[in-house]
Amino acid sequence: MKKLTLVSLFVAWVMSLSSVSAIESNYKAERVEGVKEFKMKKTEAKAEMQAKKEELRGEIKNNRMQAKENRKDFRSENMEELKTLKENLSDSEKEELETIKDSFMAEAKSLREEMKNAESEEDRESIREDMDELREEQFEAVAEVIWEEGAMLLEKRKAVYTENEALRAENREVREEYKAERKEFIDTYKGVFIKRIGNRLDSIPTANLEKAADRIDAMLEKLEANSSMSEERKQAQIDAILALKEIVEDRIENDESDEDVLETFEDLLSE
Repeated sequence: MKKLTLVSLFVAWVMSLSSVSAIESNYKAERVEGVKEFKMKKTEAKAEMQAKKEELRGEIKNNRMQAKENRKDFRSENMEELKTLKENLSDSEKEELETIKDSFMAEAKSLREEMKNAESEEDRESIREDMDELREEQFEAVAEVIWEEGAMLLEKRKAVYTENEALRAENREVREEYKAERKEFIDTYKGVFIKRIGNRLDSIPTANLEKAADRIDAMLEKLEANSSMSEERKQAQIDAILALKEIVEDRIENDESDEDVLETFEDLLSE
C-alpha cells in the first residue's frame, strides 16, 4: 500500500511537471505570436507612414505644376488682349512700369537678404508676410498706370496670382504636416543650414532647384527604406535632409511668387 502510494505520488508529480511544461510551452508560443503581431503592426504602420509621405510629396509637386499651368493658361487665353494693351501703352506709361518693376526687384532682393539673416522660423514667417504685401502692392501700382485700358485684364492676372498663392500656402501646410512631431529638430537644422549656405543658392535657376528637390526626395525614400541603420541615426539624418529640402522649397516658392508678379510686367514691356 505504501509502495502504491509512493508510486501514485510520483506519477502525480510527473504529471504536474508535464502540466507546468505544457503551460510554459503555451506561454512561450503566445509570447512568440505576440511579438510577431507587434512586429507586423509596426511594419504596417511604417508602410502607412511611408505611403502618406509619398502622397504629401506628390501633392507638393502637383500644386507646383498647377501654378505653372495657371500662368500658362492666362497667357494663352488672353494673348490678343495683352498684345493690344501693350501696343496702346504710351512711352511714359512704359517708363512708369519699368520704374515700378525695378523698385519691386530691389525691395524683393532686400527682403530675401533679411530672410537669410532671420534668427527663427517666426522671423522668417514675418518676412514672408512682408514679401506677400510687397507683391500685392505691385498690382495696385500697375493698375494706376493702365487702369483705363487694362483694368479687367489686370484683375484676371491678379486672380491667377491669388490662386497660385493659395496653392503655395497649401504646400507650406503639407510640409508642416510632413514634419509632424519632428518640427523643432528640423527647424533647428534649417536655421543652421541657412547660415552655412549663405548666398550659394542665389545664382541657381528655379528649374535646377526643382531638380534638386526631386533628388532630395529620392534620398529620403532611400534613407527611410534603410533597415540596417539604427532608428536614432536614421531619424537624425532624415531631419537634416528635410531641413535642407525646406530651404530649397522656400526658395522655389519665393521665385514662383515673384515670377507671378514679374510676368505681369513682362507681358506689357517685352518687345
